[in-house]
Amino acid sequence: MASRLRVAVLTISIVALSLSVVGAEESADVTAAFSSYKSAILGGDGKAAVAALSAATFEYYEQMRDLALYGSEEEVKALSALDMMQALMLRTRIKPKRLKDLSGRELVVLAVDSGWIGKSSAARVDIGDVTLDGHSASATVLNRGRPTTQSVAFAKEDGVWKFDLTSLFDQSSAAFELMAKGQGGSTADFVLNIVQTTSGEPVNQNIWQAPFERPADSGSER
Repeated sequence: MASRLRVAVLTISIVALSLSVVGAEESADVTAAFSSYKSAILGGDGKAAVAALSAATFEYYEQMRDLALYGSEEEVKALSALDMMQALMLRTRIKPKRLKDLSGRELVVLAVDSGWIGKSSAARVDIGDVTLDGHSASATVLNRGRPTTQSVAFAKEDGVWKFDLTSLFDQSSAAFELMAKGQGGSTADFVLNIVQTTSGEPVNQNIWQAPFERPADSGSER
């Protein structure tokens, strides 16, 4: 009886140790995914950035592409501050016919290669403690090495950990909303001012008009 108990305890200890090792390896892989993305942004390497990002990220950019191409003024103004800015930026930066042919993955490549994703903010951000939950994970955001209240998400796709860039967007959008309120104007006016400042050229009210009518069968759009 005593020998069986010792064997059971030993077995449990081995399993616990194995899980601990696996967990440490998984956490290291999550951290590596973020490091790969950060390096790609700092190096302006769109293809490398895409390799580190999740499918949810590309789906988001495809939604922004469709809003830029087909979204009405009412529809775009109803978006969150960040999504509104993303859609309007695409309208000003990419000719509609070209935008129509770009996938979410191709949009990310173009954005990184063109320097549209800020290097300065990426340079000061890292991740800390990683929490694993099956094929999902989250990690604390570090700003200049100090923990923040923010976290980012990761997804394990085909056995590889990928960074979900969209996990940053809700928090970023909330910050934009607060800034807009602080200036006393509407969110739409605040976003339009950012778009104009970023583009360096006057932006008129026509920017709210969609370049194309939305297809009757939206499923035909990529």
